[in-house]
Amino acid sequence: MNILKGNVNINAPAEVVQIALKGLLSYKGVDNPQSYSLDRKAIKTLQKTPEGRNLSGLLINIKTLKFDIVSTSGGTSNLSYEAEPRGYKAPLPIFLFVESGLLFLIGIMAQIITEMLPLALICYMVGALLIAVTFVFAIPTRNRFEKIIQKLLLPRLDRYIDIINEHIER
Repeated sequence: MNILKGNVNINAPAEVVQIALKGLLSYKGVDNPQSYSLDRKAIKTLQKTPEGRNLSGLLINIKTLKFDIVSTSGGTSNLSYEAEPRGYKAPLPIFLFVESGLLFLIGIMAQIITEMLPLALICYMVGALLIAVTFVFAIPTRNRFEKIIQKLLLPRLDRYIDIINEHIER
């Protein structure tokens, strides 16, 4: 499977982004690392936390996830991420593949037992439609993955950064 890569420029110092990402990923440790790497086991552990439940639409579709924070000039930082998607092994595509397979079996059984060709054809067409829907909509692609990052992860990270900035200003 291919690895999806991307960069996000954040208008906050790298130290603040480190602390915010540490809170967002429920990282348990004393230090604030420049890089966070999550394998499937760490992702499953993260899914059990309150923040992980909020990010479940992102976490359910990936095998590994890695974040790197780089400080840039002018008090901004660059957050780069790498993710390996699960592709057709994600729960929704598997469910849709099983459903379409069952529809094909029902169509075969309807054709053999009742000899009603229209009923069998309807089952075959709905099964084929489910397979098409799975390949077109259910399997996450690069664009959908980036939209999920923009929709789920970045707003929560921005909120964490705002909270940290409020505490720094006090």
